[in-house]
Amino acid sequence: TLSVYEEAHNELRAHAYLPEYATALQIHITPELLKDVLPNLHNLLERPRVQSVDPKEMVHVIGDRLALTPTRTRLVNMNATPAGEKKALTTKFSFRLRGRGGAGRMIVRKCITVS
Repeated sequence: TLSVYEEAHNELRAHAYLPEYATALQIHITPELLKDVLPNLHNLLERPRVQSVDPKEMVHVIGDRLALTPTRTRLVNMNATPAGEKKALTTKFSFRLRGRGGAGRMIVRKCITVS
C-alpha cells in the first residue's frame, strides 16, 4: 500500500506498507529534497506540477518517483531456494525519491530479436 499526502504547507509525506514483510516505510518530502530532484524533472510533464506547489498536482510526480529497494524481483530471487522453500529475509528496505531518469516508470523490460 502506498499513500502520499500533504503533511504541511509545501511538504508531503509518503508512506508504504508491505504486508508480506510486515514492513512500514515513510519519507518526508521537503522543499529541500525537491531541489535535488528539480534539475532532472521532465520540462513538460513534471516540472510545472512540482513548481505549482499544489499538493494535488505534486502528488502524481512524487508518487511516480518513489523508489523502494530492494525491488520485488530481487526480493523474490533472494527469498527462493532451489527446492522452492522460503527462507528468512535478512535485508533492509529503503525508500527514496528517485532523482534521475525521466518521467514515467518502467513496467516491463524485455529483449527481442529482430531478424
